[in-house]
Amino acid sequence: DELPTSRSARFESRNTLYRQFNMGPLSLTPWAGFIGIFYSNTQKHHAAGQAVGSYGFRLNSNLYRHFPTFTHKVEPYLELRGLTSPTSPSSHHYIFSIDDGLAKQNIVKPGLKQSFYPHGSTLFPEITADIYSNGFLGSTKLHQALPRLYSTCDFRYPSFLITTDIVYNLQ
Repeated sequence: DELPTSRSARFESRNTLYRQFNMGPLSLTPWAGFIGIFYSNTQKHHAAGQAVGSYGFRLNSNLYRHFPTFTHKVEPYLELRGLTSPTSPSSHHYIFSIDDGLAKQNIVKPGLKQSFYPHGSTLFPEITADIYSNGFLGSTKLHQALPRLYSTCDFRYPSFLITTDIVYNLQ
């Protein structure tokens, strides 16, 4: 038996409108967008399209402390990212990557990002540590609101970057 062909051109457009509002020490950035994907061929041998709305906001604050040899920046933040239900189910088009498996979602992301900027020295890197979690609103499959704790740490030198990611399962 021969496998059916999965030849299809895929065109995607992601568009987002956002506006930042500064409220004293807080910054609020709401956004709304559109994701459109066109497939030139499907399992049923015709073209198909898919559309999804995206929305969300980011609320954050930047706190600085200056020391003689470096500056320390602390950024607490709260982010909400959401997608509307797609206009076409995943079974109606080919899945080329995870970007084709769009589904309705509402994700809340609380976090704390810290950065250390050295003054005038290229010997010491800029260091950024981001600790956050992802909560899936409306999901009944998870037993905990924030199931995992994530940490990303970057060491940025003038000519290269070292990144480490750690995930801790809270369940």
